[in-house]
Amino acid sequence: MPMRMLVAVVLVGLTVPATAQEQEQPQPMPPREFRGGKLDAPVPSDRDQRDFQKMVRGQEDAPAGAERRKELFERVLRYLIYRLTWENIHDGRDTVTTREIMEGTPGAGVDGIFEAFPPPTFSRQADDPEEAARRDRQRKYLNEMRGYATHYLREVLSNRLLIARLNAAIVLHRFAQYGQEEVADEFLWILENPNEHDAIKHWAVKGIGELFNQVKNPKDPKRMDRCALAVYSWLENKTKLPPTLVAELSEPEQDAVRYLRREAIRVLAAYRRPVIVEDAKANVREGPVAALLVRIMNNAEGTISPSASLTERKEAAEALCNLQHKRSETYQPDYVVYQVARFIAVLGAEADRDRSRTAQRWKAFAAHLKVAWDNLGDDLKNTPHAQYIKRLEGRVNPVLEYIFDESKSANSVPELNEFLANNPPKSNDVFGQPPARQPGG
Repeated sequence: MPMRMLVAVVLVGLTVPATAQEQEQPQPMPPREFRGGKLDAPVPSDRDQRDFQKMVRGQEDAPAGAERRKELFERVLRYLIYRLTWENIHDGRDTVTTREIMEGTPGAGVDGIFEAFPPPTFSRQADDPEEAARRDRQRKYLNEMRGYATHYLREVLSNRLLIARLNAAIVLHRFAQYGQEEVADEFLWILENPNEHDAIKHWAVKGIGELFNQVKNPKDPKRMDRCALAVYSWLENKTKLPPTLVAELSEPEQDAVRYLRREAIRVLAAYRRPVIVEDAKANVREGPVAALLVRIMNNAEGTISPSASLTERKEAAEALCNLQHKRSETYQPDYVVYQVARFIAVLGAEADRDRSRTAQRWKAFAAHLKVAWDNLGDDLKNTPHAQYIKRLEGRVNPVLEYIFDESKSANSVPELNEFLANNPPKSNDVFGQPPARQPGG
């Protein structure tokens, strides 16, 4: 993330005031107030540090007794995590950077918190029996360590120092990269706190995205649904900032909001569901992701505040193409196919108007959308919608080729628009009516 954008994200911290109706709804948890400064913990001894590193590396001679391991987590891990609240590391310097705090400042006397994590290779299978045994010990260590770490990290997440809470969220993100499903609870804890800053919520959103990518068979699918719903609600909230508030934001601050929304769009795309929770027969629909993505992609006047950038709209189009139609009984993919094709035509017209034609930007747009459009076609194979997208393919692909290469025919754009005008989808909305109830259902 560019430093200029990071500064804007840290400064914005926007929340939309709740409506009277929303205020009547019960809060999932009481808002957390932030308090306290530096959390103190004694510096662990050299022996404690050595034994702790043996656990991290999965060595055979690592402490095996429960009491000794508990001591090491309380002495070393707690110290490393509490350090995240230190405004200065005591090495004779007046200030330190966030990166130095996270990774360990030279001369501080102990490695940074990321040194408590095994290298990423430990999660891979090993053919050598000794190496396989070592990696198994590391996996058990990480599971054990997470329980202690999340307890200490919650203390940091209640700290008044924004940089401390930001660093705690980044550590939780690392657990998500390792596929530690249980940290979803911590991300929900962050997202559901109305007092939390958007910079910290951004890392919670990123962490949930990592879990969606890493955890293919979750132990608790409903917890994953709750995470997706939290991201959906957060994204929808960020598309409805009051115009009076948006008018007070600088352009970099508005770009920061768009940056945050793009991450949430990618996370919802990774969940692949047109709607997060649906019981069609009971007419229950929570988190209509596809409808929100269509709204962002189209950026109709007055529907997105602040308005969506072209890059953000492209991200929404990609996300729509990666949803799986089978995961909703009421989803109408032909309508979404039509809307995505309309956006591609809009993108082609924008490229045509850009006389400078910054090549890399347009090439990236076209390449990403080509992959996404093909994914959409694959998802709709052997469905009643397959023929419609097949007919559109011959008009969409030439536009994507033109966006990628301006020497191609610009006539492809009006030709696509003409086809769309003469061949609307059968459906007229993202979702249809639920199926009729069966007798006795």
